[in-house]
Amino acid sequence: MNNSSLTPKYPHPVNLISNEMQEISSGAGDLTRQLQFRSKDEIGILTQNFNKFVSDIRNIVISIASSSSVLNESLDSISFISEELAKSTEMIAVSVQGVSSGSDEQSAMVKNLKDFIDTMSCLKNLMTLY
Repeated sequence: MNNSSLTPKYPHPVNLISNEMQEISSGAGDLTRQLQFRSKDEIGILTQNFNKFVSDIRNIVISIASSSSVLNESLDSISFISEELAKSTEMIAVSVQGVSSGSDEQSAMVKNLKDFIDTMSCLKNLMTLY
């Protein structure tokens, strides 16, 4: 008996759908593909629902890809801001150190001036005694 005599001349719609689904699944998950079977019966409704499901998944993947891109841009901005903040913090530390050094110098000068005034005061007192 010949196998071709067992195969109907027109394949059953479920077989057509199954073959298309197999092609789609073997195509590295191509979410742009859709089933091409159109009818008004249960198989047609199944096809429409499958196509809608794949379309929803495609939109989710697109949304995730877009969010990933925005996230990468945000991370780049955060990295840049962190670097700038580190530079600013270093500049502030250098400035504070400079102010501290200047303050120490001013304290020393005030002490020297006080010592000079005390010395002059003593000399004045000594001169008034003689």
